[in-house]
Amino acid sequence: DNQAAAAKAEPPSLEAVAEMVETTFVRACMDLASGLIDTMKLFIVSVKVAYEQGADFPTLEHTLSQCTRQTAGRPLAPEELDLRRLWSALVYLTLVELDHPTAQADLGSTVPAETKGKYQNFVRNIIRLREKGATLQNLNLDSVLDTAPPTDPIEFAILSQSCRLVFLTMTVLREEALAAGDSAVTTGPQIPGTR
Repeated sequence: DNQAAAAKAEPPSLEAVAEMVETTFVRACMDLASGLIDTMKLFIVSVKVAYEQGADFPTLEHTLSQCTRQTAGRPLAPEELDLRRLWSALVYLTLVELDHPTAQADLGSTVPAETKGKYQNFVRNIIRLREKGATLQNLNLDSVLDTAPPTDPIEFAILSQSCRLVFLTMTVLREEALAAGDSAVTTGPQIPGTR
């Protein structure tokens, strides 16, 4: 059907992407409490679409701030907005580090300098460990932080989930490559030291 093919070819607007980010973020937060990661992966894909379309980080944030959808049934609290901003930035930083294609060069420079300075090595360390065969189950904050893990339980929890987010961003890219039939991606279980 030509109409379906034409609709498929049209990329979503940044406003539609922002709605996807909003919806999946709220759901991912709720699902993480029970150990589910599928909606976090959908959040990652939503942010990745904005990145691939070349949306700089401030534009994505502005579009999110204009989003009328309130998946939580209320405006997000300042802490929730901060977490969504952090997670979106971490997806951008991960995609930049992995040299993922985008319609605009150097989107990493559009991530706020404070966030980039604080989390760039965090992202690099997770990528390095994943490439050496680390799994989500054996990845811990001691191995990815340049300093001792925080003692504040809330900050510890945010960093732990952020570690998971960066790892899952790599998983999403791998799963998309497999689905697209990329022959450079090997299949089968990930055995440490073999990929």
